[in-house]
Amino acid sequence: MCDEKFTDAEVSVLRYQLLRTMSDPMEVAEILRDFVVSQGYGVSSNTALDAATRIGASGCSFATIHEALEAVALVM
Repeated sequence: MCDEKFTDAEVSVLRYQLLRTMSDPMEVAEILRDFVVSQGYGVSSNTALDAATRIGASGCSFATIHEALEAVALVM
């Protein structure tokens, strides 16, 4: 889809990082925030924490990560 902010390759890299370090929602939220900001987007801390909780509940599924990233990334 051409209007997606993140490519499958970018999501895969983030997923790999999350699978290696995933422990609690606060840590996952921090990793998400860092990733989104590094890609040039803004992100709300509360939104990142909600997304981290969804990602953890999904077992770190690729689709959930991608959907969460698209939802939390704010154009600056």
